Amino acid sequence: MTVYGNNILGSDNLRCRFDMYVTVATASGTTALSCYSPPHVPGDVNVDISNNAAQFTSGGLVFRYDGMLLAIVMPAVVTDEIVLQLRCMSVAFCL
Repeated sequence: MTVYGNNILGSDNLRCRFDMYVTVATASGTTALSCYSPPHVPGDVNVDISNNAAQFTSGGLVFRYDGMLLAIVMPAVVTDEIVLQLRCMSVAFCL
């Protein structure tokens, strides 16, 4: 996801926090940063950002997780072992 704001520093300490889960972020200039959202069950979570990996905003950003849709399974021939691995690759599948 991309978050827009002011005074975003291009450092190795940029972070996004989705409720209690923290992910690494990348600056896109001084007004935007990008980060990957961690797996989560469907629903709304609060999102905060940090320039120093310690102090986070509390601006009331909300990110909505929708249900996951599995479009393609590779390989086309699936064994019991592969199905077990597929179910546990994503936290959303295992919940």
